[in-house]
Amino acid sequence: MAAERRRCYRVPAKMSINIKDEEDKSVCKARSVDITPFGAQIESEISMQQDRQIELWPEAEERQGDQPVKGQVKWVKPTNGKFRSGIAFDEKADWHVDISALSEDSGPEAIGMPLLNAILKGVEDGVIILDEDLKIMAANPSQPFCPQRKHHELPGLYMDDVSTFLEVSTREGNMRHVVRSVLESGEGRKICSACSVRTDKTTEKQYSFWIRPTTLPGNKQGVILRARDITPFHELQQEMESKEESLWLQYQYLTLGQLFDGLIEDMVNPISAAVGRLDLMAIKLQAMNKDNPEQIQDKVDALRTDVHAIQSVLTQVTEFCRAAIRRRKDTSGSNKMFSINALVEDELRTLELHSKFRKISKQLSLNRDIPLIEGDYSDWVNAFVALCQAILRRVAPLRHKQMIIKTYSDDGYNVLSFTHNGKALPLKLDEDPSLSILKLLQKKYGATITSHGSTGNQTISIKIKPAARPGK
Repeated sequence: MAAERRRCYRVPAKMSINIKDEEDKSVCKARSVDITPFGAQIESEISMQQDRQIELWPEAEERQGDQPVKGQVKWVKPTNGKFRSGIAFDEKADWHVDISALSEDSGPEAIGMPLLNAILKGVEDGVIILDEDLKIMAANPSQPFCPQRKHHELPGLYMDDVSTFLEVSTREGNMRHVVRSVLESGEGRKICSACSVRTDKTTEKQYSFWIRPTTLPGNKQGVILRARDITPFHELQQEMESKEESLWLQYQYLTLGQLFDGLIEDMVNPISAAVGRLDLMAIKLQAMNKDNPEQIQDKVDALRTDVHAIQSVLTQVTEFCRAAIRRRKDTSGSNKMFSINALVEDELRTLELHSKFRKISKQLSLNRDIPLIEGDYSDWVNAFVALCQAILRRVAPLRHKQMIIKTYSDDGYNVLSFTHNGKALPLKLDEDPSLSILKLLQKKYGATITSHGSTGNQTISIKIKPAARPGK
């Protein structure tokens, strides 16, 4: 392998590498000076031992599925306060070398443009190199920046003459602004969000971009533009988002369906009782002796008691219907501004129809001065109901069940908190299937969900930024 290394061109790539001594199992860090499939020259703070067997692998942030390789230290010599070592690999290595690893003192100036062009052809990502005047110095066949030109036609042309890429908008301004800032600051940038680039008249692809500073022949400043095609990932993400939206809609109906199932169950027995009382009243009226005033008065008092009982049941049924109508009105699926306090009070009225929920001693502490929030009302209704149902299950075995609900402001955020005296909910609340809605609040609204305390005294808090005031 050492002979093979001498026959191969050494790519002057700067990569962070971990090295483990096979004998004493110690691990140290080093940096490659140059590398081939058969070996590497490395620089380290400590001296390696010649002829020692070692294992090497790239640092985590530079590793792209690369496997560790075993090798042998062939030579060691001190250089500028550090130590350089020649490593021969036991087997051929197939490591990824990021083009950005060539952008320091081992950039185009160090390795030469002809060789750089040869290297770029083997790079899977699209790459184009510009000088400080935004003139193209090199490009590879995968580059998407100038889709109407062959890559070998681009060197010597100005980017503005062959591409509109510099006008693509990003969160930091257009690409021209980003490129100029990299040239001026000498600090690389990564445009993480997908950018659309039309590669021909009918095809539009999504890319992520890296922009790195480099040094060109003549000691001139330049930039390396690297593009990675993430179209399949972007399409998969869109498909997942569509399915997730459908899942949340089904979850919304499931949560509220469970609630109303319980409410209907609570209605059946009282309604049956009311019907029974009506039948009993009819029998009493038929048996009433109209010639005996005292008996009539006793019967009237009994009938009055029956009427009050029936009226109580009908009041519950009426509240149930009103809750259903209110829910249909408020959960239209569109964003709007609303009061979290009003939501709490409305939903508690609905939950109070549930006999099991009425057994919980509830305390409210609502700050009337907190601002409105903005979002899909049904999302927050589902979250509130889901948390209340989860707490109901936790306090169910207790004789004295207690729940405290608060709203307040904290450092510019609205906070909705639940404190209960039941068995503690899992610390990672969103991992509880019954509380999956909390993931939606985190993802869709940037809500922060926290839980502290333990069984007997646990508090769950939802922190959300209030809606922007008009004109701001």
